[in-house]
Amino acid sequence: MPVAGALYLVWQDTVYYKFGASQAEHLHLRPNDALHWALIQWAAGRGLRWLDWGLSDLDQPGLVAYKRKWAAQESRIQTLNAGGPPHGRRDDVEETLRQMTTLLTDPAVPDAVTAQAGAALYRYFC
Repeated sequence: MPVAGALYLVWQDTVYYKFGASQAEHLHLRPNDALHWALIQWAAGRGLRWLDWGLSDLDQPGLVAYKRKWAAQESRIQTLNAGGPPHGRRDDVEETLRQMTTLLTDPAVPDAVTAQAGAALYRYFC
């Protein structure tokens, strides 16, 4: 039975970390660390030069801390926008999606409910 998984994308000389997950009961074994170390070895063996950990919101301190332990360089990503919010985005909808994420990622919510809600809501996050 798998205890962790990750999705990486490669473009030119860079590997991009997109998603990762692990079973909470196996975290003490550090399965994500094993995956990332194997990825680094794989990438180095192919001459890839960079591993981009991607954007993390500061309201996810656990994720930020995890990426920091691997990262050699960290910087803030700034989004500049002329003329107001991006076309088609509304603050009230963004807030509703944040609330839904908080509710549906609660450990008390059954996995089947989370999966169904994710399938129905995913298009609004992209």
